[in-house]
Formats: sequence, structure tokens, C-alpha cells
Amino acid sequence: MRLIAVDELKPGMVMARDIYDDNYRLLVSGGVALDPQLIEQLKTQGFFQVYIEEPGTEEVVPPEGISDIVRTQANRVLNRSFQNLTKSSEIQKAALSDASKILTESAQFSNVFNMPEIRTVIKNILDDLFTHHVSLFEAPVFRGYLGRQYEHALNTTIFSIIIGRKYRFDRKDLNTLGVGALLHDIGKILLPAILEKSPKEFTEEEHNLYQQHPILGGKILSKIPRSTHEEVACVEQHHERQDGKGYPRGLTGSNSEPMKNRLSRKGEIFRMAEIVAIANTYDNLLDPAVTDPPLSPMTAVERIIELGGTELNSQVVGMAVDIINLFPVGATIYVKSHPAEDMIGSRGVVFKANQENPGRPWIVLLFDRKGRRFPQPVTINLMEKRAIKIALK
Repeated sequence: MRLIAVDELKPGMVMARDIYDDNYRLLVSGGVALDPQLIEQLKTQGFFQVYIEEPGTEEVVPPEGISDIVRTQANRVLNRSFQNLTKSSEIQKAALSDASKILTESAQFSNVFNMPEIRTVIKNILDDLFTHHVSLFEAPVFRGYLGRQYEHALNTTIFSIIIGRKYRFDRKDLNTLGVGALLHDIGKILLPAILEKSPKEFTEEEHNLYQQHPILGGKILSKIPRSTHEEVACVEQHHERQDGKGYPRGLTGSNSEPMKNRLSRKGEIFRMAEIVAIANTYDNLLDPAVTDPPLSPMTAVERIIELGGTELNSQVVGMAVDIINLFPVGATIYVKSHPAEDMIGSRGVVFKANQENPGRPWIVLLFDRKGRRFPQPVTINLMEKRAIKIALK
């Protein structure tokens, strides 16, 4: 199968996988030939990329990660919780400047989130990651698969947990990290008018209000029975910086590994919040709604590395960039350089990832530089062919 942008779909192409809407209702079945109406429906639903059948890619199968059922479960739980908060009579009547005070003094927010449900979502995510032995984070490809706020929350959660696993966090810490990551942006629910704009369009007042969303989110979460101080800290501190120039409190970091035995200093960023900060930043760099124009996965990784030490924890950045799979299985690639000049510009797909070096996957080339199909697909292990360089199309 091959991953293709929805804008490039043509009638007659065959879907390789079932596609579901936000409520897990079947939208398009795998094996169905697309017609103009179905293509338009995919665009209307907000899908950016889908898998199609392609001769020569029959053995290209993306690895199992988080199941569609778990994704949809996360979407439903977050959607219900967010709606409960926005329906709050006190919040609806209050000016945003009063929201923080209301959150502090009112008891009604204790029922906004169902923490057992949230924890079940995190448990199911962990179960999927452990069951499928997921050790690499694939650059998000299904932009529009869920509502943007839910999709960003899920991407940040999955990436954070994979980083935590690399640091050998125990199950309890992974659950805490997962909850903090999933709910890291809940304070933005109180800023709907601001979030309809691009950050570049914020007035100074709107920018200042936006920087309060971690505090608002922390106050929301702290009202929920069974939430923990560590989960609240992830929400409140995911925009703090190592150099102390972050917000909302100007905490600092020591660029040290986020281990449980790390000595905690007054005014220092909570170790798990440093992980969430990196996962959050990476996903935002690829998001056209946040970064205009959005960065490619490779450029986003380069940017993450640049931010290490000053904004982001450099130790965690080093771990994170090693587990980002820049070339998702099934993604369309082209050859940038090759010892044989006539192979430059040839196109194909990523066949499978190399766990030792995600930047050097197996590929299968299907078309030459002029778009003519090769008589037989050409399979190459880029770990063995160092002179060949590829890029996502």
C-alpha cells in the first residue's frame, strides 16, 4: 500500500484500508474504488492522507501502533470532557479575565473530566504500544483523522510515552506522563476566540491571555478527583524553558536526564513536563494551523535540535530525535542522490523502517525519473547503500 495526499487522489484508485469518521463510523471500506463523490467526502471530513493499493507495494504494510478503536475512544472521551467544560454556566457568563478566579473558587469543575475514563484511555494506549513493540514515533501522517485538538493531544501523548519508555519509566510513571500529555492543552478550551486566529495574528493582549492557558489547564485538572500533582505539573509547565524564558512562571531546567532519582531544585521544571514540551513542540512544527508554512519532519527535527539546551532539555532532545521515524512506512519518496545518475528522481515508497537508524529505511522504487514504471520493483536497504539519499515527496 502507498500513502497519498487526498488532493492527489483520482477516481479509480482503490482504498487499502478502512477509513472511519470521528465517531468511528465506517466512511470508506478498504478495497473500494474511489469515485469523485468519495474523494470529495474525504476532503470534507478533513483527511489529508490515506492509504491506497499500488502495484508493487503489496508487501508494504505499516506497523501496528495505536488501533483505530483506541484513537476513537480517546477522541470520544476528550470531546465529552471538553464539551462539559465549555457548557459550564459560570464559565460562559464570565469574562476570560475572571475564569482563573472561578476555576480556583468553584467546586463545579470536579465533574468535568471522568478520570477513570481518561486513565483507561492511557492504559489502552500503553497496551497497544507494548503489544506491538512500538519503539519509533512516526511523523504524524493522518492530519485531519480526528479533530485537530484531539489529534494533537494524541500525537503528543504517544510521542511522550515512547520517550518515557526509552528512559525505562515504570508503568506508573508512564501512566502519569500519558495523562499529563493527553490533557496538556485543556486550558485552551477557555480561549476559543483567540484560537480561531493564527498565533501570528494575536494582539499583545491576546498573546498574554494565550500564555495563561497552562495555568488555566492546571487549575482545571487540579479540581478533578484522583488527579495528581505530577499530572498537573505536566499541564502547567509544558511551555517553560530551560533558560527560564518560558511561561507562565519562568521556571528553569538543568538539561539533565528526566529520571525519578533526579534531585529537584526549587524553581525547576518538572522532569515529565520537559518530555511533554518536546513532543508538543515537534507536533506543532508540522501543523499548518500552528506553523505557517509547516515544516517537513526532517526540518522539524533540525529545529528541535536547535532548541535543545535553551528552550528544550538537550538530554531529552537527543533521545527524542533518535526515535522519530522520519519516513513512515508507505510514504512516497523520491531519490535525491544516487551513484547512478539516471536513478536520481526515481520514485517509490518506504518499505519498512530500520530500527537502528530511522533515517535509513528500506525503500522500494516503482517509477523512474520520467514516471515510467520499472519492470520489477527495486528494493533497497539504505543502511547498506549509504550513497543513496531520499526525501519525502
